[in-house]
Amino acid sequence: MAVQVPLEAPTLRYLSSFGQQDGLGKPCGMAIGPSSVIYVVDAGYGRVVRFSENGTFLDSFCQSERGWLNRIFGGGRSPTGIAIDGEGCSWIAYAVGDSISKFDRGGRLMLTLGHKGTGEGEFDRPRSVALDRDGCVWVVDAYNHRVQKFDPAGRFLMAFGHKGNDPAGEGAFDNPSALAFDERGFGHVTDSHNERVQVFDPDGRFVGQYGSWGQGDGQFRFPRGIAIDRGVTFVTEARNHRVQAFDRDGHFLASLGSEGSGDGQFNQPYGVAVLGRELLVADNQNQRIVRLGLD
Repeated sequence: MAVQVPLEAPTLRYLSSFGQQDGLGKPCGMAIGPSSVIYVVDAGYGRVVRFSENGTFLDSFCQSERGWLNRIFGGGRSPTGIAIDGEGCSWIAYAVGDSISKFDRGGRLMLTLGHKGTGEGEFDRPRSVALDRDGCVWVVDAYNHRVQKFDPAGRFLMAFGHKGNDPAGEGAFDNPSALAFDERGFGHVTDSHNERVQVFDPDGRFVGQYGSWGQGDGQFRFPRGIAIDRGVTFVTEARNHRVQAFDRDGHFLASLGSEGSGDGQFNQPYGVAVLGRELLVADNQNQRIVRLGLD
């Protein structure tokens, strides 16, 4: 049996921020693409913005007619989640638009999945998307309170989860937000209104959970984004305005952040991604990407 090496608590420290000067509206999901290009889903203006590794603006694509800021006037689609596959293609979740779209590296539309509904392959506010080691597409279907899985060609494979607040977990979700895979292939899902993270094996079977409501170490208030790197899980909290780190078994390691707009502060952090020895956080209401050092 493999021996698990205990993890030392990482130190999170503020480095810098970027994106405000480039007109980010409401940054949500993030992903790292080829050549360490940073992909940021900007729900405010219905687009995906690409930055270089050092935070320099490169370009944007999939601009919709109306983003989140203008949806009160009707129509439009707003992207909220993104994943990059092995070919550098972008899979984008449209929470407003109830669909998943695939774009090539040049930002050209290749494929669209789904529409509003409750059946197989249908969505109600798909908030995020993730890819497993086999290239399968996993969608967190927030208002249907479930996770759906598709093959790399976009064909429906399975779904699991239902609306509920069962303390034992077991796939009872209330407005889930995001999903990330650990080195075992297990999926960790932020169960936002139930203030916890649930863990599932590659077949969608419940494995465990961690977290509870509160403001202390290891507790959550609307856990939103999640990323896993080298056995450490990073979770953003929209209402505690911070990032927390956990070990493989869900034990608290470290945290950083408080409400505000200063260095090391957040106003509703959403997406999170790891780039080398840095943690990138989409600081939604501050309209920026925050860089944290991982020591």
